Amino acid sequence: RRYCVLTSSGLEFRPTDREPGIRPSRTFDLTECALVDDDAEAELAGGLKPFAVLLKNGQTQHFACESRAERVKWVAALQ
Repeated sequence: RRYCVLTSSGLEFRPTDREPGIRPSRTFDLTECALVDDDAEAELAGGLKPFAVLLKNGQTQHFACESRAERVKWVAALQ
């Protein structure tokens, strides 16, 4: 599990949610987002709610949230 932090410059992936001072392991700028694919009916094992972000360079980043409400917030923020 990775934790994501949305900042003014982009999305940062962190190895833990306990130590905010740790340098992000990977990041992408919000201007790189081409499309956010949100299949509202999809569900993964453990009840996680998935969505994907297609970047302008053709890469796809996959994410999952613990609730539908949380997924709606992330999708809205990334669009």
